[in-house]
Amino acid sequence: AMFLVSFLIIFLIISIPNKNIIYDNFFINLQMLYELIIKAFLSLYEIGLLFFIVLSSISSIILIFGAFLRITKILRRKTKKISYK
Repeated sequence: AMFLVSFLIIFLIISIPNKNIIYDNFFINLQMLYELIIKAFLSLYEIGLLFFIVLSSISSIILIFGAFLRITKILRRKTKKISYK
């Protein structure tokens, strides 16, 4: 049974036309796949960098707003505690 299956597989391989073109296209496709994977990782880096920029900008705006609120609280307390004679 294995002998017949192996001859059937060899017969199918022999009967495929233009094997050289198929092999060449396979290696070209592998090279294109490699290039696409590299481009995908580069775009993931850019997307991550964009998220970092946006999130750090939002957090810095929140921190600056909180600092201004704290400064205004301190200034309001000091102006109320001043006694005029």
